[in-house]
Formats: sequence, structure tokens, C-alpha cells
Amino acid sequence: TWTFDAATIKWTLKAPTLKPTERNRAAAIYVPGAGIVMHGGQNYQGSTVFCDVFSWNGSNWTSITVDAGQPRPCLHSQSMAWDGQGLIVAGGYVDTNDTPSPTLWRFTLAADGRSGTWSTMANGTCQPIAGADAEIHPGARIAYDSPTATRVYFGGEMNSEGGVIRYGNTI
Repeated sequence: TWTFDAATIKWTLKAPTLKPTERNRAAAIYVPGAGIVMHGGQNYQGSTVFCDVFSWNGSNWTSITVDAGQPRPCLHSQSMAWDGQGLIVAGGYVDTNDTPSPTLWRFTLAADGRSGTWSTMANGTCQPIAGADAEIHPGARIAYDSPTATRVYFGGEMNSEGGVIRYGNTI
């Protein structure tokens, strides 16, 4: 785990006592009161997609407990945004064959920041909506605009037989 100090323009290698399994293609975002929250990703061999959630407080990682009996997304290359009530998790891939995720998820952290609950969002889909330029593509980035309570999606990419298709649309 590396941290960046903008004042000194310096990276520092940290030595946390707990750390997640090494991974790539995970999603992470700052959540007020919880620190950096990271979800999913895949191992470097590309054989496993992770379902776990961790938080970083600046010196150590904490595993966030999720009820083992409830549905949860195992994703890589997904995007996350904080909307003031929970994490919105969109897009990404459900397996190492890059099968797009069609589901829009919400992760609600408990007050203690050590546990949380996954749910699918009402009418939550990453499937195409009206018009060819109005599709939320796998790998799209998401931001939440608080003043208008609007989710904004940009771009994305999809593997195809001819190579990677990259998108530049905004929804």
C-alpha cells in the first residue's frame, strides 16, 4: 500500500498489519467517516474475481464484514460513487472472461464502518437504455452529482474479437 503526500509530492510505502490480497482492477473511493473503501478486483493471474470489501484509514486496512447469506457482487473493473447514503457500484465484469455485469448495486455501510449490506438498486441496470449513445458500457466510470442527485456515467470499454472497443459517451 502506497500513499501520496501532495504537499511534498512524495509517495510512501506503508506497512499495514492487515492488507487485502494483491489485486488489480479493483474499485476504490473515499467515503466520509470510513476512509478509502475498496471492493473486488481480480488476482494478477486473472483466475479469481474478488467479492470482498476493505477500508483504509491511512495506516491500516480493515475487512468490512458482509452477511455470507446475502447476494453480493464479485466484480472487477467496476466503478463506484458515494451518494451520501451508500456506495453505488456499476458496470465491471463478473468473471475473468470479462462477462459484463448487468446489475447496479448499492453497498450501505453500518454506522461502525466495519460491516455493510449489499442490495440491488430499484430499476438498477447497466443494460442499454433508449438510443445507441445511451448505453452504460462495461468499465464505465461513475460520478454522483449531489446538487442534482444525478448519477453520471462516462465511457467504458468492451473486449471483442477485433480488440478492445473504447467508448466516449456520457450518460
